Amino acid sequence: LVAEATGSSHTLIPVQPDWADDGETMGYVDLAGHFRPGVLLRAAQQATDQPERQHLAVLDEMNVARPEQYLAAVLSRLEARHAGDVGYVTEPLLDSEGVPEPWASTPFPATLSLIGTVNVDESTIPFSRKVLDRAFVLEFGGELLRPWVPDESNDVALRPAEVMPWPVEMWQPRALRLAGLVDLADEEQALIAHATRFLAEVDAILRPSGFTVGYRTRDEVARFVLHASEVVDAFRTDDGTPVDPFDVAIVSKVLPRLAGGSQAFAEAIQTLLAWAIDPDAEKADIAPRDAGDTTAAWPHHGRYPGARFPCTAARLAGIIDRLERDGYTSFWG
Repeated sequence: LVAEATGSSHTLIPVQPDWADDGETMGYVDLAGHFRPGVLLRAAQQATDQPERQHLAVLDEMNVARPEQYLAAVLSRLEARHAGDVGYVTEPLLDSEGVPEPWASTPFPATLSLIGTVNVDESTIPFSRKVLDRAFVLEFGGELLRPWVPDESNDVALRPAEVMPWPVEMWQPRALRLAGLVDLADEEQALIAHATRFLAEVDAILRPSGFTVGYRTRDEVARFVLHASEVVDAFRTDDGTPVDPFDVAIVSKVLPRLAGGSQAFAEAIQTLLAWAIDPDAEKADIAPRDAGDTTAAWPHHGRYPGARFPCTAARLAGIIDRLERDGYTSFWG
């Protein structure tokens, strides 16, 4: 869907439960001594060969195996990206010894984006913090199933007949870290200062329970808010209500790391809920059930009425509700 909406190409990669290393993604040498490039390495090479178009590698059901194992080379190289002709590129993904060209020099190019789909059930593996620290989590589903009604509108295509492909420059961040942002306008500086101040408050609340907001998270949330300011009209609910990009960033980047059942954890997330609703409120005055109608989209996609960060507050309310009910909770249910 992302590829269709942006005029990009995509490669669908079904993840297998037996991927215990990066042989299937990066490649391996077979018994005959021939190098067999992996599916993700081939996608990286295709994107390198076609620099005029963005490419998406979609890891389907990515948590049926451990991403930190089958993506080991990618996660390592992404830590040391550097500026290329367009955007940011890594060093070659593989050590060149015994690997033929072009695979020996294939990087993770700026024109390749990595997307993973996730289900949470008994057949899947929980994500490590190492992986979550490098990802934004977007949730789908949770709405009530509505009956299908025969209607002429069902035959109308919901997508435009033609999509104007996004130029590859539109996919590139202005910098990888806050220190790399230059020539910021006054309002952009104020926007980043606003976001980082709020993140420092979140960090102070979560730190006693063992959860912290690291510098990578700080920089990525600040860049998200900065880039979102260029398309802020797109941040709206179905009924047109504006949505604060910072609110979306907290739900996508900070809350997925939360899990626990200790008293310290319970106190921290209750305090964080109060912070998300009203910084002047006492946490004892906040009732998670006040988040709204639990038979509708809450707690997965609801908005806490009257909260300053309604998406964050509603998601925290759901997390707290499960903690009170089961004695243990996490973002993932």
